[in-house]
Amino acid sequence: MNIFIIAAWLAIPLSIWLIVYFSARIITHYKIRRDLGDMPSAEEIQKLYQQNNDIIRYRGHLPIVDRSDLK
Repeated sequence: MNIFIIAAWLAIPLSIWLIVYFSARIITHYKIRRDLGDMPSAEEIQKLYQQNNDIIRYRGHLPIVDRSDLK
C-alpha cells in the first residue's frame, strides 16, 4: 500500500512539471513563428544555397576590384 502512496505523491509533481514543460514549448513555438515566420521550404533553401554558391564562384557576379592600384 505504501508504494501506491509514494507513486501518487510522485505523480503530482511530475504532472505539474509536464504541464509547465509543454506549455512553455507551445508558447516558445508560437513566439518563434510570430517573430520569424515559417521555415522556408526545401526548394527555397536550395535556391538560396545555389545563389550563394554562384556568388562565391563569381558566376554572374563580378569580383570586387581594388581600384587603388589602377592609378
